[in-house]
Amino acid sequence: MAAHEAVNAKAKTDLSLLGMGTTLVEVVVRNNKAFICHAGDSRAYLYRDTLQRLTRDHTMGDHLLENNILPRERIPEKQWHMLTQAVGVGEPPVPDIKQIELVSGDMLLLCSDGLTD
Repeated sequence: MAAHEAVNAKAKTDLSLLGMGTTLVEVVVRNNKAFICHAGDSRAYLYRDTLQRLTRDHTMGDHLLENNILPRERIPEKQWHMLTQAVGVGEPPVPDIKQIELVSGDMLLLCSDGLTD
């Protein structure tokens, strides 16, 4: 919530930043547990023998697909990039929070959609 308010406040002080927002993915590791929080289309992956995606995108395309509104092949490209949650714009996001167990050798990758798209 503090990050959302800070980004929103900054955008209000500089007209060139009006409508500015961002996505967020963060991980806290304690002992053998990873606590993941994310909003938007930045992602977390776990590498354990293979790369496994841990987060779901908060985009209109994913919303349409998850709710069986449209099949993947009928969802327009622009819908995959239209965020339904972001930090700093609109209503404060309701991030997804997840906990996973880690084992020796696990690696976590946090990235923006610039890596995946």
